[in-house]
Amino acid sequence: MLTLARAGNARTIALLTLGRWRETAEAGAETARAYRAADSQEAIAYALNAQGLALLALDDPARAASVLEEARHEASLMENPRAEGVCLLNLAWAYWCDARYDRSATTADRASAALDIAGAAQAEAARALAEAARALPAGPGAAVEALRRAAAALDGNVEVVAPGWVEERARGLMG
Repeated sequence: MLTLARAGNARTIALLTLGRWRETAEAGAETARAYRAADSQEAIAYALNAQGLALLALDDPARAASVLEEARHEASLMENPRAEGVCLLNLAWAYWCDARYDRSATTADRASAALDIAGAAQAEAARALAEAARALPAGPGAAVEALRRAAAALDGNVEVVAPGWVEERARGLMG
């Protein structure tokens, strides 16, 4: 059973890398179920995280947020600050995409703290996203600048929101 779960995880990551979003969403859910059936916490968070990213790419931020919250919970059970931080960063982005800017800011703050503990490169992106979410109500200028910094701080890791997605939202704020 665990071998099947691991094979599903490899497939999920491959599909995520290829940008095959619908298949990634389905594979992530199947992989999480397989790990649970094998009674293994090993990579449930990562499978759900991939599913959440795919749902974001499919423009379903509300559903993505629900899946990413579950992923964050699974990562916290593993006591893995990097995994939790990655899930929180993606969750903060889902909230941004769903126009829940207050939730985006507080979740990005939590992501930054977890990623700092893990020594992960994405901590600065989380800080910039929190700043953008807080700045937006006052006007798009500061938010655009903060989003650009967030995009620049993302390292292109397939497990986190794509820099291009963040840059696209920054351009959209400029009108």
